Amino acid sequence: YNWSLVASLGYFIGNGTPAALVFSMLGGVLSLFVLYRLGRSILNADANAVLFSLLLFALTPTMVVQSVAELKVDLGLLFLSLGTLLLFWYIIRSKKWGSQDSPALLLLFGACCGWILGIKLTSLFLVMGLVSALWYRKIGQRGLFAAVLFALGISLLAGMDKVIQIDSQHLGRIWVMAACLVSGGVLVAIEFLNHRERMLKVLRQTGTILLCAALTFLPWVVKNGIETGSWNPRKLLMGAEPGVDLNIGDIRELMKE
Repeated sequence: YNWSLVASLGYFIGNGTPAALVFSMLGGVLSLFVLYRLGRSILNADANAVLFSLLLFALTPTMVVQSVAELKVDLGLLFLSLGTLLLFWYIIRSKKWGSQDSPALLLLFGACCGWILGIKLTSLFLVMGLVSALWYRKIGQRGLFAAVLFALGISLLAGMDKVIQIDSQHLGRIWVMAACLVSGGVLVAIEFLNHRERMLKVLRQTGTILLCAALTFLPWVVKNGIETGSWNPRKLLMGAEPGVDLNIGDIRELMKE
């Protein structure tokens, strides 16, 4: 939804469809600027080497086709995903990989996480990965495993597998969910007993990030809930079905007939 709203600005402040197409391809141009900053900040690469790499990247078939032919949401998603990664770097950067604990950066990072989720739900993997990386930098390997296990368990608890309608095909879904949540809880409890202040700090940071992400994404959930009148996770996240509401089980039954 979100990048489509950006592209639709062409109908309000521009000359209609041509301006909307320009807004749509703008993500690819802005991505080059963010990639330059990432190359200089994270990789500490030479400016000329980064510029040459960006030239090669801009000439790849994927970038060219997305910029002049398809003009979907992928370039906008790329730009905002890279921007989210850059914000994450600003949060954790220091000589000792500590955290600067900037509330503004945490709030902006969380809002960007919610924004990219509102473009494509596949961004959930990026959000989960960055939050897990934050736990790794703050706590260590135990924190990484705890964050990953919690993320998987909460995803199943929230019914994220229902979004792609494969939940009915899972074997032992409840057991996997319980194992992830319990294992993650045990790791957090051990770390809490050993390093109470450090654990409380990372929990506060994670809570701030996830709260901002949820608030940014919440308007679409409310809109979809009102539109569909359903609490089904797929309907809340995806909205009303454009066609016949089918899942994998229904398709298999129809094929048997």
